[in-house]
Amino acid sequence: LALRQRQVDHLESELSRSVSSLIAAGEGEMVEFKSSARWDLREGKVSRAVETAIVRAIAGFMNHRGGSLLIGVRDDGMPVGLENDLRTLRR
Repeated sequence: LALRQRQVDHLESELSRSVSSLIAAGEGEMVEFKSSARWDLREGKVSRAVETAIVRAIAGFMNHRGGSLLIGVRDDGMPVGLENDLRTLRR
């Protein structure tokens, strides 16, 4: 029970951080950046491989100690936005 409470406390502290502070700290065990949720930036189209990478990142966090997945941020920390992803979704 004590371990579970420490995990919950850590995740609550992560949720209180600003997005800019998460980006500034960079990727690590508890933070992952993904440029897109669906859109392959190199190929210019929706990609199952990109979608699978998102699902795997989420599953990895769920099977470990949790974490923060920032979609729309390149690996180098540069925000690229979600416009391409949003255009692929039905209204």
